[in-house]
Amino acid sequence: MFHRNPMCSFREVESICGQTDGLMDDAASHSISSLELRSRLNVGGKLLSNHLKEIISYRQLHVMDETYVINQVKEDVCYVSQQFYKDMKVAQLKGEENTILTDYVLPDFSTIRKGYCKERKDMIWSGKYPSGEQVLRLSNERFAVPEIMFHPSDIGIQEMGIPEAIRCAVESLTPEMQPHMYQNIVLTGGSSLFPGYRDRVFADVRSLSPDEFRVSVTLPEK
Repeated sequence: MFHRNPMCSFREVESICGQTDGLMDDAASHSISSLELRSRLNVGGKLLSNHLKEIISYRQLHVMDETYVINQVKEDVCYVSQQFYKDMKVAQLKGEENTILTDYVLPDFSTIRKGYCKERKDMIWSGKYPSGEQVLRLSNERFAVPEIMFHPSDIGIQEMGIPEAIRCAVESLTPEMQPHMYQNIVLTGGSSLFPGYRDRVFADVRSLSPDEFRVSVTLPEK
C-alpha cells in the first residue's frame, strides 16, 4: 500500500517546504490548490483502479468485484513512464525481450495473504505455473493506466492533464506571483507515489513554462 506520503493540508506543505507561496497537486483527488485558488480534475486514484479492473477483466480474468485486490495490484506494479512510446514498443516484444512484462500472483487469502510480483528468474514464459497460483501477466497496463493522469483524453475524458492544469493554475494568478508558484510545486496524495511521477510532472511542467522561470517540484517525505 502507498503509505509514505499521506495527503497533506496546504498549511502542512508550508511547514514541510518552508514556503508560503506555491501550488499543491493532490494526486488522490487530483485537485490543484494554492492559498489563492483551487481547481479540480475528474481523474484520481479511484478512476485509475476502475480502469485497471476493466482492462484486466477484458484481457484475462473477471475482477470487477475485486476493488481491494486490484488497487493493491495498481500500487505494486504501476509506474509513470518518462518515454511513453518507447515503453509501448518494449511492451510489444515477446518473451524475455519484454523487460516491462511482470507476473503478479494474486492472493487467495489462505496461503497467500498479499499479492506479489514474481522475480523474473522465476517467471514461466510459456505454459502455466505448476503450483496452481492465480497469476496476472501485466505489460503495457503498468504505465498506460497512470498515463491517464497526464492524458485523460486517452479514455474519453475531455480534460487537461496534470501538467496543463498546473500551468493554467499558475497563469490565472498575477504575473508577480507566477515565478514563485513555479518554484514551489508540491505533490501529495497516493498516486504521487507512483515511481516516476515526480520526474514526469517536472519534465512536463518545465516544457510548458516560460524558459526564464525556474521550476521546482517537491514530493515530501513523511
